[in-house]
Amino acid sequence: MPLIELLDPTSAPRVKELPLAERCSSLAGKQIGFLSNGKANAELLLDEIQRLLRSRLGGLTIVRGDKGAAEPAPEDVVERLRACDAVVTAIAD
Repeated sequence: MPLIELLDPTSAPRVKELPLAERCSSLAGKQIGFLSNGKANAELLLDEIQRLLRSRLGGLTIVRGDKGAAEPAPEDVVERLRACDAVVTAIAD
């Protein structure tokens, strides 16, 4: 009887350690970015978070951006979000 050799194509995960972003002491009066990946319900989630932040903090400047689910955000979107004090992203389904 012939033998079948089974090969495992997986490898150990490569972990790149990155420092956490510096946190704002408060979001009041800040510029907040919202990035959607365009999947179902991502916009609903971001809309609700935006509504809650506005009702609790007020005085926010909102920047919205969109990207495809399987690709990085376009450079113009990244540049707009880079100017924000904080960014909320949604990867909803």
